[in-house]
Amino acid sequence: MSQISIVIPTYNERENLPILINEIFTTIAGCKDFDLEIIIVDDNSPDGTGDVAEELSKTYPIKVIHRKGKEGLGSAVMEGFYRSEREYLGVMDADLSHDP
Repeated sequence: MSQISIVIPTYNERENLPILINEIFTTIAGCKDFDLEIIIVDDNSPDGTGDVAEELSKTYPIKVIHRKGKEGLGSAVMEGFYRSEREYLGVMDADLSHDP
């Protein structure tokens, strides 16, 4: 079984995040050959994205990393990679520009 982490860096994605997470888990619902972990790295979004991520983590296998400031996309991705416990890593934008 393949173990996969998808890192999703966020900043002001309160509206998009639940849609994206639902689409990801709907897409993989019938797949039994991999174990998926989502890592959301939020850069202290003023719109409450971090709170939405925490709520989603109660339902889905999601790790939420709250950063203290807007540190940028590249470092958010790297922090997510460092925190991963899976064999394979991927990245998705939270703005729904990537099709799950």
